Amino acid sequence: MDNQRALELITNSFIAAEKIREIRMQKNTRSEHDNRSISNIELIFDVLKIISDYSPGKYRMPLSRATNQGMRFFETFTNLRRHVSSLEKPRLRSRNFVSTLKVLKPVLRPNDAVIADKIIKIYEVLNS
Repeated sequence: MDNQRALELITNSFIAAEKIREIRMQKNTRSEHDNRSISNIELIFDVLKIISDYSPGKYRMPLSRATNQGMRFFETFTNLRRHVSSLEKPRLRSRNFVSTLKVLKPVLRPNDAVIADKIIKIYEVLNS
């Protein structure tokens, strides 16, 4: 590794560390002045995003992909939990099933997402 590359890696490390420190300070400041503070999981995703943005080239893409996938799963879990708690009755009805499919769609495999889209479209056509 040449000196220029080593300096770039060190500089990126310092920049990432400073951005992580800023996020931690914002979290502390926000929780003191506001009822809505950043959750620990959101903070972890923010830190992982910063690390992936400033990591060496060969690690940047896999880490960024994994972070984005984790964020997608977390958001889907949060939406699903909110959705299930708002259901009118615990019984499974077609309307509830379709709305649950819409919530789960971001984490489905591509083939399963196509099937979910078809089910949603059929339901919408039948109820229009």
